[in-house]
Amino acid sequence: MAVSASAISHLISFEASHITSHQHVSGGGDDLKLVKELGISAICIVGGACLCMLKKFPQLMTPGLLLIFFGAQTGMNMYMKAVFSTATVLDPAPAEYCAELSASDSCAWMGFQASFFVTGIQQFGGFVIFWLLFLPAKALGFNKLGDKEIEIKKLTSQNEVIAVLCFAASFTMNIALNNMSMSLIPLTLNLIIRSCLPLSTFLAQWLLTKYTTGEGKPCKAIEIGLMMLGAAMMCVCVWAKIAAEAEGESHKKGATGESAKTVVGVMYCVVSLFSGSVNLALAGILKTSVKLDGFNTVVYNSIPAAIILLPFMFLLQHPVKHWDGVGYTNDAWVVGQVWEHSKSTFVFGASSALASLVYNILQFSIVQHLSATHVAFAGNFNKAATVPLALLVGIDHLPQAPYGAIMVVSAIINIIAFAAYNVVSGGAGGHGGGATKEREKEPISPAKTSDGEDDDENSALARTGA
Repeated sequence: MAVSASAISHLISFEASHITSHQHVSGGGDDLKLVKELGISAICIVGGACLCMLKKFPQLMTPGLLLIFFGAQTGMNMYMKAVFSTATVLDPAPAEYCAELSASDSCAWMGFQASFFVTGIQQFGGFVIFWLLFLPAKALGFNKLGDKEIEIKKLTSQNEVIAVLCFAASFTMNIALNNMSMSLIPLTLNLIIRSCLPLSTFLAQWLLTKYTTGEGKPCKAIEIGLMMLGAAMMCVCVWAKIAAEAEGESHKKGATGESAKTVVGVMYCVVSLFSGSVNLALAGILKTSVKLDGFNTVVYNSIPAAIILLPFMFLLQHPVKHWDGVGYTNDAWVVGQVWEHSKSTFVFGASSALASLVYNILQFSIVQHLSATHVAFAGNFNKAATVPLALLVGIDHLPQAPYGAIMVVSAIINIIAFAAYNVVSGGAGGHGGGATKEREKEPISPAKTSDGEDDDENSALARTGA
């Protein structure tokens, strides 16, 4: 036990010192930093592709696809976290913003802290890029991925149009608020909160069943117990992070309320989590379930999402983290500052539209060949594995002792609890939306995902990194 405590303490001190040097690299160092953060993901994608191409060994196809899935999902998470938190905008920041800091403190602006704008440009950019690629490909007869033809679903009734617009609204809340949370809290904490997806999905299903039948959805005590244990450990992680920041602020001159901003980021993340589950209730209330794969999501959700986000970019005053001397402002001001001081960071954020579209294509191809259970367990494993990976590459760090050790222990229990839940429930409510015993061996396609919520998790948050 003493050895384990010593190891955790060493990891905490190592990460704390590492992140200090990591965050204040600017200029040419940003390229090396990004390569480091995304290198493992790139290796996994290339390695998985190599396994898939070994046609003499068909048994390696599934491991190869899972490796690609892991690399792509962790890569997108880290890419978006780099956009929002670690890309250098200005170092040092303008002198007037550093007046309250002591001479020994660094003063910099880090990250493209305009999540609504980045989300909007993702949606609009993805829409434009998709049509620029799809129309020529269809004309030339190349609109297939494997044996699956890419088709644009036609909405055949007014009810379907209303459903898609409603889904677009919840879709937008899901990804925009998740992006906002990623700009305010560590990626590790974001993923730990989002690991509670089965609980929000269960609550949405229970309310839907109660609304439609008058009785709540049947549940097993062990499943509820495991989900509640996981959620409780998530709360412990959140408390440890906020307490650590509050303690640090008490000893720092010119504190800017970082712990209060973390609280806001946690709230955004929780609302984002539940807004995805609203799709289930909408489907039941509207008496229709319009399932959209990744490509149709781009076609039908992108423009409504961008329009919904437009007023928020100018009107909503939100906290800005990692920008010394800046407390609350709107996206429009941040975008102006990023464009003026770091056009490379602006391009970095805008290029996420292309990255997310590529991710959707990869995902669409992968899920054609995997069972629902494989997708469910792989998705939850990827989230769990991204937590230590983010610490390893320096994109996140643990707080000072004893809070770092508390976060490590509670995160491990959280992961084990939801892993056990997936075993008990057979993947229901998990990353792939779950699978019944009858369907768990069938290939799963995005258009047939069973529980709906992770249509958002896979095709919507695919485009943000969560």
